[in-house]
Amino acid sequence: MPANYPPEKQAVWKLLFNPIQKRKTLTRADSAAATIIVEMWCRWQTVSTLAAANPIIEVSWLDKNGTEHFKQVESPASKMATSLEHKLLAALAAFSATPASREKTKKTKEPALKPGKVQTTAERLAEEIQALEQQTEDGPVVADDEDLLSEIDETLADPPMTETEKLMQEADRMLAAEDES
Repeated sequence: MPANYPPEKQAVWKLLFNPIQKRKTLTRADSAAATIIVEMWCRWQTVSTLAAANPIIEVSWLDKNGTEHFKQVESPASKMATSLEHKLLAALAAFSATPASREKTKKTKEPALKPGKVQTTAERLAEEIQALEQQTEDGPVVADDEDLLSEIDETLADPPMTETEKLMQEADRMLAAEDES
């Protein structure tokens, strides 16, 4: 949850995402999308209140004879509330926050720890370095720099030639071919 969230948005965050955090299916990578869902939820609450107060509005128009006609239509707030409801349900399903999507959710993988010991950051980094060193020891032998440089196709690094430059290069090749024969 963003540190500078106002209390009303914190309450929405807790309502929507505390159960997911308790299931250990929410990660830090999800926080940007979760923030958008909280903002959408707050917008939906505002629009839903307007829609509940005035679900139908009366509109009028003039026909070609100048006669005014009236009809009742769904209010823009009601349309927006309905649209936001659908978007919220889809977003919450992506977070496994609906009954149907919850059954398909797997717990996030816990980092492996040594039994009875809490691993420090330094110890974790040391293990990762050791694993990388082991990979380089077990891996294939890398050629020296000269061999690697000789394998580079330098024609790919040249800037694109103009049509005139291409014709001149082709003419040089043809002349070189004639000289060799």
